[in-house]
Amino acid sequence: YVWSNNASYGWKGSAYVNKTNNPAEAWIVSPEINIKKAKDPVLTFDEVYQFVSSGAPTDYLKLMITTGYTGDVKTTDWQELTIPEWSTGSDWNFVNCGLIDLNAYKGNKIVVAFIYKSTDTVAPTWEIKNFKVIERPEE
Repeated sequence: YVWSNNASYGWKGSAYVNKTNNPAEAWIVSPEINIKKAKDPVLTFDEVYQFVSSGAPTDYLKLMITTGYTGDVKTTDWQELTIPEWSTGSDWNFVNCGLIDLNAYKGNKIVVAFIYKSTDTVAPTWEIKNFKVIERPEE
């Protein structure tokens, strides 16, 4: 299994098994989230990653959204969301990703997914916790 969930790390994705990088693509998909009555919805979470030895984290780790989840990630029309803030990739200190604007999806029900990808040369570890969709806090 690529994704696992525990109290300390939250969701943890890794395809490094038995000292071997394994090619994989694995998704964690949220339940449907109703933002039909939201005024200024944002998504936020904390993340930390390591072991991206070549390329950028966005080559392997992605955040997706849809308003039309079919029940199958392969037949759903997804849009990629930009993660504004990333952890350093060099330690295990969680970083808050910032506030990801969901106003383009207001008035709908949404489903959010995290995609983990790896190859036989790069198998990151990605940990995600404190995921929430909220009204934008007042500054």
